[in-house]
Amino acid sequence: MWSQRTAIALILTSFATGASAQMTEQQKRKLLLPTIRVATDCIAREAARHPDIVSGYRYNNLGPMIAEGWRACTNSLAEIAVMHDGLHGQGTGILFVKGAYADDLTRAVRSRLQAEMDRRIAAIDRAEADARAEQARLEVERQQNIDRLERAADALRERAYDCTTE
Repeated sequence: MWSQRTAIALILTSFATGASAQMTEQQKRKLLLPTIRVATDCIAREAARHPDIVSGYRYNNLGPMIAEGWRACTNSLAEIAVMHDGLHGQGTGILFVKGAYADDLTRAVRSRLQAEMDRRIAAIDRAEADARAEQARLEVERQQNIDRLERAADALRERAYDCTTE
């Protein structure tokens, strides 16, 4: 189903087809940019929901997450293609979406996710540090218990020997 933005883009580009021939590339890009932002934000939002996003972000392997976002945001991607067709000529939109847009998508998604991923990674690192500290505390406590029990065993052994020597 076409969204309202897509319908508006179709109308605007059909009226602007003649006018777009006189527009500079910079003007066309300025018109196309909001549509690109919406689609990229959609893909980034969907990618952020992926259970392996933190690992993918850490190791710069966002491909599977972006692929899921791509599938979930097809309407937004279609809007880019329609708008691009209206500005640059029929048939150029799909080529743009699958070419230049897709080539830059990992960088753009990574940029949008950076603050959230930094926050999540910091939280994970804190939790891991807390777990290591707790493990170290438990190990110290265990060693103290072993020492206490060994002292008690030594004391009992000494009493037993004291009884036999009397």
